[in-house]
Amino acid sequence: MQRERMGDTTIVFAASAMNTLIALADRIMVFDWHVASAIDPVVFCRMFAGSLRKAASGIERYRKGHPG
Repeated sequence: MQRERMGDTTIVFAASAMNTLIALADRIMVFDWHVASAIDPVVFCRMFAGSLRKAASGIERYRKGHPG
């Protein structure tokens, strides 16, 4: 990531709840029902990794039932 290109402060708005861009952030804010809160990046990465494992497992199960 080339953070220096954006200067000292950068805010990225991501519409997805789980994605790799958010997982790379130093700080993560969540806006839910007009309330702002924060998630620890380490905790988010654990949740994100679990989500990816679940998705991969689902794809594998689907492919076994629907080959090529």
